[in-house]
Amino acid sequence: MVLVGGEITTSAWVDIEEITRNTVREIGYVHSDMGFDANSCAVLSAIGKQSPDINQGVDRADPLEQGAGDQGLMFGYATNETDVLMPAPITYAHRLVQRQAEVRKNGTLPWLRPDAKSQVTFQYDDGKIVGIDAVVLSTQHSEEIDQKSLQEAVMEEIIKPILPAEWLTSATKFFINPTGRFVIGGPMGDCGLTGRKLSLIPTAAWHVTVAEHSLVKIHQKWTVPQPTQHVMSRKTSLLLAWPIVVKFRFPTQSAWLNRPPSW
Repeated sequence: MVLVGGEITTSAWVDIEEITRNTVREIGYVHSDMGFDANSCAVLSAIGKQSPDINQGVDRADPLEQGAGDQGLMFGYATNETDVLMPAPITYAHRLVQRQAEVRKNGTLPWLRPDAKSQVTFQYDDGKIVGIDAVVLSTQHSEEIDQKSLQEAVMEEIIKPILPAEWLTSATKFFINPTGRFVIGGPMGDCGLTGRKLSLIPTAAWHVTVAEHSLVKIHQKWTVPQPTQHVMSRKTSLLLAWPIVVKFRFPTQSAWLNRPPSW
């Protein structure tokens, strides 16, 4: 079952069920053998009307004058240790699971299932990356694959193509499905939700952060990410203009109440 909830002020009509099923289908849950099927799962919508008390204080005709329905304290930074200006640990953890989805969808490893998670622990010396200490990759799989074959395939098709060889040493530890069998996963194994307030979402366990969901789509709920991204854009622009042979980090700390200023 998928439960879609929230509050919104709009006159538009949206086919929530169709969007939900297409999203589940795109993720990869398309058969009951996986424990969840986009074609047969229940879809319940509990989307209601936003409180007019909130709406009257934040709704503006000019998007640049749009108010916010919340407030927050934000920390973030940009670094040139990756091409996306994000810290290496979270960047490569993301790329591992992106690669997992790629080889699953293109048929390279057809026994993979959508549920997967990763963690990459880097070693630093005076702020510079000197190696990778540990790699964790857990992935859901079908019944027929044995653990030895799975671990070998994941290493060759997912880990090695993504992680730079110069950072992998004889001391690097690899944990591929460390608990063993991972057949039951996804919605069949856990009750999950989008919008969880995960402090690990933005830049991993590197700097001070706050428990706020940073992937919101509603304009009024951009209190935390939108002003932060605006400030960070200045940092990243400056970062790209500096010599890339030198390592830079530009920390950003900001606090916004429920009415961010115009940009």
